[in-house]
Amino acid sequence: MKNNSKQDLAIRDIVRKIEDDDVRFLHMRLSQRIGGDLAESLILIQDNYPELDNLLADTPNAEAVYDIVDIVQKSVQDEWRRRFAPAKMMTQN
Repeated sequence: MKNNSKQDLAIRDIVRKIEDDDVRFLHMRLSQRIGGDLAESLILIQDNYPELDNLLADTPNAEAVYDIVDIVQKSVQDEWRRRFAPAKMMTQN
């Protein structure tokens, strides 16, 4: 995966704006990638998050699409932890 920190920052900023339910959905789908998980994730992005969809649409080849999806997956995992992991820990105590 190519490291483009400017692109990474843009993706992280977009992911921070994603609604809670969509963060949960993308976290589950992108971390497992079973069957149609990747396709369903890309459909959700295409339908609801045009900034992220535009980044994916502007890629020159399939390898670049997968690179962006990997960055999205990492950003979603981080965002999921930030939003939901502390609440999960508090309910266990």
